[in-house]
Amino acid sequence: MIKTQPVGIRADLEAKVDISKVHGGYFSSEENARQFIKAGITPIKKKLPQSVRYVDFGGGQGFLASAVRDYLLSHGKDVATTVADANNRFLDQTKALRISTLFCNLAEGFPLSELDLITMRAVNHYNDISMQLKILKNGYRCLKKGGYVVSQISTGNEGNCRLRSDIVNLDSLGRVMSSEKYYWTTEAEYVDMLKQAGFTKIIHAGYAPPCSWTPEEQWERFNGAKTTEALNKKDKKILREIESQKLKFLKDANDLIQDYITSYSEVKKDIEKKSDGSNVIRYSYAIIIANK
Repeated sequence: MIKTQPVGIRADLEAKVDISKVHGGYFSSEENARQFIKAGITPIKKKLPQSVRYVDFGGGQGFLASAVRDYLLSHGKDVATTVADANNRFLDQTKALRISTLFCNLAEGFPLSELDLITMRAVNHYNDISMQLKILKNGYRCLKKGGYVVSQISTGNEGNCRLRSDIVNLDSLGRVMSSEKYYWTTEAEYVDMLKQAGFTKIIHAGYAPPCSWTPEEQWERFNGAKTTEALNKKDKKILREIESQKLKFLKDANDLIQDYITSYSEVKKDIEKKSDGSNVIRYSYAIIIANK
């Protein structure tokens, strides 16, 4: 049983997020999965045993796990594949791909051991920094000696990571519940956590295709469902409240962006002002291989 839901999972469940449609379908793109495999799995495939015990941490709907499994099968491996996630709605979809599932909080204890391969794609920032370290320590514990964790992390320079964290943690967005916070890490911070977890062999393997979002997209992701519900009910009072809250959030977010452009010179290159007035924040997806 899960004792606590990670802040990111709770927000996705409440907002009825379909991860396959987030960022224009980034996480359901065959090309993006192929790039992950090219950078993170191809370099280690010959070092994996003939029978591979593989778990995708935070694997959601199973898209990446299915792609990695099929790639390893095509190269003659026998693969036992599991998706471990705290979003039970996503896991119900994963089962249709003939993939085993484990309903769990990755930062808590769970019954996995003797694994050869763990993948994590855009998972760490769903948790605060202390929970991220616990997840990596659990990953290290679950691996066999010689096993691998392959991570794709949403990252950038320090200002970029702090800015995105501060925007999604705004009270006016309504994404954060309780005292927990989202936290995007720089690559250096993530590597340091891998070392604290016990890994000593860590390499930067490359990048997956980059991504971006706007404050408007963040609002829609976490408030679109309740807006649609109010529209269907023709509840003008709730719609007015939602619109007022949206305007407050967008002002808060854009004020933060201007503050960060002033305080962090390196942030400016990551921000594009669109003709409609929205601010696009670009970021990278580093792929990191850690060997136990």
